[in-house]
Amino acid sequence: MKPLIMAEQLSQSELDYPFKLLEYFNGFRVSKVIFSACELGVFDLLLQSQKSLSAESVSQELQASQDGMERLLDALVGIDILDVEITQGKAFYSSTDVANLYLAKASPKSLYNMIAYQSQTIYPLWNHLADAVREGKNQNEKTLNMSSDQIFETLYRSEEEMLKFMQLMHATWVVDTHDVVTAFDLSPFKTMVDVGGMPFYVWLHGRVGTGTGKGLSRLHGHCIRPAQSGGSGQEAFLRSRRHYCFSRR
Repeated sequence: MKPLIMAEQLSQSELDYPFKLLEYFNGFRVSKVIFSACELGVFDLLLQSQKSLSAESVSQELQASQDGMERLLDALVGIDILDVEITQGKAFYSSTDVANLYLAKASPKSLYNMIAYQSQTIYPLWNHLADAVREGKNQNEKTLNMSSDQIFETLYRSEEEMLKFMQLMHATWVVDTHDVVTAFDLSPFKTMVDVGGMPFYVWLHGRVGTGTGKGLSRLHGHCIRPAQSGGSGQEAFLRSRRHYCFSRR
């Protein structure tokens, strides 16, 4: 009965003041604050500077308005992405360890490319969620001016877009590698091929020397281009999901 009592208490507190609902309502603003800071290069600048910077310095370096940058930096402080110190009445901003590790491009565990794809492609698509529910189909045509039926042709609509998608997969792999290589006993295998991925072996080398992934010494990434309409069932299967192939050689 304890979970039920807690749920009732939460519901009652929400009736008094809708904290949780307001948090949900404003969730998109938090996303856009992080997206915009990455796009403008805020985290890269703070990492490179190795010291706290004022809003004036950041805005000058990134060629942005001082007022707008100060508001953005304060918002990042408010969501615990940046730290701030007040010295003689002036605010100086610095990155948290989390921001340096995951949001700066130079970090080996950077999620920058994931964030860029979310901001430029995924976020606009979600603007049409109501239409997607109403029509029962994806919104590629309205958002990207592409046929709604050919999802992989949309993802790979140009060399540039294909690279962006591969970089998204790379960023995903950066945070998921440990779970993937420790989910199964991979000790009999020496090589892993990620079909449809990128060459992640450089990052992987330092991660699988122990435990179930001990025998895995090489990871190769292969990009398989999407099959044209009418392709074989096998081609369609390869296009539909990430594929991991293991070899004892």
